[in-house]
Amino acid sequence: MSKVRNALACAALSSLCLGAANAEEGLSVVAVHNAPQELALKARLEALVNQYKLGKWLYTKAIRIDQDVWPPHSHPVLTLGVRESMPRDDLYLVGGLLHEQFHWNMVLNAKFSPEETTALVKTKFPGLDPRQPKGAGDVDSTYNHVLVCYMEYRALAGIFGDDAAVEAIKRHPFYTGIYALVVDHQNREVLEELLRQEEVSF
Repeated sequence: MSKVRNALACAALSSLCLGAANAEEGLSVVAVHNAPQELALKARLEALVNQYKLGKWLYTKAIRIDQDVWPPHSHPVLTLGVRESMPRDDLYLVGGLLHEQFHWNMVLNAKFSPEETTALVKTKFPGLDPRQPKGAGDVDSTYNHVLVCYMEYRALAGIFGDDAAVEAIKRHPFYTGIYALVVDHQNREVLEELLRQEEVSF
């Protein structure tokens, strides 16, 4: 096992060196414990940011990777976790990063407070189930996730194509009711109007 971990760490460090010259300006990805899996994910994320030109969606450039943290969270510092069972494909990793970044977008740029956003979104989509896995655990968090998840979906569709984005999002074992709502094209006009009312772009 130690040989495997050492190999992972070496691979991660090599990728870091190769990608350093192209790193997004100002991006700071910190491996909290310098563990092999953290370093590998750090290198992968930095490469993905460059490969898919994600800079326009980096509302915070301070990112931590912590093997002891799950689930990931956006505040106070955007923190991603590491799990053996988590998918490793580009779409999943980009989506996880952008999801937390779009929370920052709402905090920094939305016209309304989280409470006002809940009330606004609720007028268009009443009755969302807040219970996990359909919702985010409570009413406010569930309704505040709607626009975050919608921006995540639209960004992924723009990068990887709509079919791939929908297929990947539908595999998520969390926020299942929210994701089902945002990938339904019949809801797109309403969701776009909600973003306009929030004065949020992405």
